[in-house]
Amino acid sequence: MKTLLASLTLCLATQAAADSVAGSKSYGKPFAVKNPISLAELNKNLDQYLGKTLQLQATVGRVCKKKGCWISITDEGEGLRNVRVRFADYSYFVPGYTQVGKRITIVGKVVIKELSEAEQKHLKSDGAELGADGHPADKEINVIADGVIIGG
Repeated sequence: MKTLLASLTLCLATQAAADSVAGSKSYGKPFAVKNPISLAELNKNLDQYLGKTLQLQATVGRVCKKKGCWISITDEGEGLRNVRVRFADYSYFVPGYTQVGKRITIVGKVVIKELSEAEQKHLKSDGAELGADGHPADKEINVIADGVIIGG
């Protein structure tokens, strides 16, 4: 019981510390921000980053309207592919309100996800804009996030 209470206290303290940084809010596993790359860098050197865990910083473009189970991130820059952030093991979600336009830092693994027609239809019903960046709607860059920090 003491171990559980100590773990819970540590978890809450870590969450509070992360949330107190200039109005940011963290979700998933806590992490310290260390040298995140930009969305432009990820796009430019995608092959180098595929399959690797990294920190990425961008702007929240869209959030799943139904559960908050994904975030589409974007940034200024010609020809950039949007990236969908999904949460590791479906273990946490983010609120769909007030997040769009805020800066986000993500720690997670970069993968290419091929979307079936059913997945595309499902994502569109959740508010996704597939192919809006001029790239194929059936293949997208995903970051499977262990944790995210929004705002700040």
